[in-house]
Amino acid sequence: MKVQSMITPDEIISELDQKKLNNRYTSRIKALNLKGLNTEIIENGVKEAVDVITKKNGKSFVVYGEPQSGKTEFMIALTCKLLDQGFKTIFIVVNDNTELEVQNFDRFMNASQLNPAPLRDSQLHDCLPAQLKQDIKRVIFCRKNSKRLDKLIINSRNFKDRIIIDDEADFATPDTNINKANKEATKINNLLEKLLQADKGGIYIGVTATPGRLDLNNTFLNRSDHWVFLDSHESYKGRAFFFQDDLNNNQRYILNTLPPVYDDPRFLRKAAIRFILRTSYLNYKQADLTAYSMLIHTAGRIRDHEDDKKVIDNLLYKLSNKDEKRINEMIELAKEIFPDFPDEDIKDIISFALNYIGKNQVLIINSGNDSGNVMRACQPQALFTFAIGGNIVSRGLTFSNLLSFFFSRGVKGKMQQNTYIQRARMFGSRPYAKYFELCVPAEIFEQWADVFQDHELSLRFAKCGDLAHVQGEGNRAADSRSIDKSNVQVELRERPIGEIFSLTKSLEDFLVNEFNSELKLSSTDIIRQLKSKQVIKDIHFPNTVLSYIDELSISGRKDQIILLSDGGSSIYSGKNISQWNDDLLFRERGGLIQAFINKRKDFLGKKHYIFPVKSIDGTRCRFLYRAELGHTILKNFKNKKKLY
Repeated sequence: MKVQSMITPDEIISELDQKKLNNRYTSRIKALNLKGLNTEIIENGVKEAVDVITKKNGKSFVVYGEPQSGKTEFMIALTCKLLDQGFKTIFIVVNDNTELEVQNFDRFMNASQLNPAPLRDSQLHDCLPAQLKQDIKRVIFCRKNSKRLDKLIINSRNFKDRIIIDDEADFATPDTNINKANKEATKINNLLEKLLQADKGGIYIGVTATPGRLDLNNTFLNRSDHWVFLDSHESYKGRAFFFQDDLNNNQRYILNTLPPVYDDPRFLRKAAIRFILRTSYLNYKQADLTAYSMLIHTAGRIRDHEDDKKVIDNLLYKLSNKDEKRINEMIELAKEIFPDFPDEDIKDIISFALNYIGKNQVLIINSGNDSGNVMRACQPQALFTFAIGGNIVSRGLTFSNLLSFFFSRGVKGKMQQNTYIQRARMFGSRPYAKYFELCVPAEIFEQWADVFQDHELSLRFAKCGDLAHVQGEGNRAADSRSIDKSNVQVELRERPIGEIFSLTKSLEDFLVNEFNSELKLSSTDIIRQLKSKQVIKDIHFPNTVLSYIDELSISGRKDQIILLSDGGSSIYSGKNISQWNDDLLFRERGGLIQAFINKRKDFLGKKHYIFPVKSIDGTRCRFLYRAELGHTILKNFKNKKKLY
């Protein structure tokens, strides 16, 4: 006799409601840990972002992470957490590039803990009106394309509790019409603002490696004191790795600087041969072959890409046909690359290269002819993969197994920081880093290094809670059209560092003694001593600035000085100068350090000046700082916290 089932729909629904555990985020972290990944950076970043929203009531802010440092994995985890927190609608907006959208969408889709699964905006077109009115959770991908955003705004008009996570947020999102009177915001900016619905509680999170443009533009009134800074994982190779101070002793990777006539095709040909040799070396004793890629970025025009392709095609043709002249060139370069190798090993490497030279692909990745080229360039399958591209190279794409980067994309005038930082496609996880070659004109490399140096100093200021944008003689913090000129001012190079603190006699005595000591510590070590004695804290002189000063002190402590008055017997007080603000301990028109060091030969020629100043009554103190690095400083005064 068949037993009648006691299970009812109501019972199942009731149990589901009881078991509704918002555990997407913890499940995602566990899954990453099981893969052997250290998730501490992701967890810290997610916690900070959620704290901004829940504890600081943050409605618009930026998450910073270095190029190709794992921001997508962070965004997946953050999306899981936001869904757990009860948000219903998460919009992931990406650049208007099909390949970039596919790369990111596939990674989100493969995150099994993400429930509901992400949708493309186009999938909403086929939904019935009743479906679009459902009060359910959704994760929706959309490109920053005006037609697509227009349709998404209509289809999502009933969606609630929305957050926009804007990948590569500094690109296309800022309003470049901000300085034009009586003119609407740029199309993408306007549409994203409508999608955001800030007046109904919508929250904007911009994710980028170059956040300066968002601040200088006041994009969606993001607050720099709410910004979240992601650390980079241990195996990441970024600014500090590729743009180290002492390149004469560089043993981390291969830097090959080109002369001023770098457009001669032979330089590209030789770089390609070196790439073939290093790929062969990494594979010639292996049973399973690993494909590597060489990225070639010389120009933005497709015609130039085709010219570069002809150089590579011609080389591969001649090597395939055992051209004696090219093999001799290969032998000469192999001896330069592997100077300590016996002839037999060099022969084996070259023989491997010639034997497998047919396993190649030459891809142009900035044309509309074959969108699959981008994926094949990012995840190389052919042993010798050559990727030739322009602007698409500069945004968001992650190039795995990149072994060589031939970069000669110069600029007329000044380099723009966000553009050239994004073009550093050599950044990322490079376990084979000592075999990695960056081939770049010497002049461009020096300008590039300055861009990163100035950008890094801006970030240090931001981490102190008082963001200022540093630009040098050869670079700009952002394009002039996107700078909100009514709220951004050119600032003095002299600026306060950290907050005001109570001045004690022991602190002043310590500084005086160290200033007059024969066995002088460096200026930064003196500040660290004050911290270790718990006389001052990090908020009074942040470690981020101390470490930056050390990094840019090529001559060590000789480049640094702490300034004291009265022959080094006391901390300076502004009681005898005009425009001294005794509440803020700052001269309002600046120039205090310049006036102090003027005509003092023993103070001239330093790179970093640290100037402790005290109140007229001697009870309060703070530090001023000036860098002699050829900088201009831009400061946004709208909706920002100010330390002075």
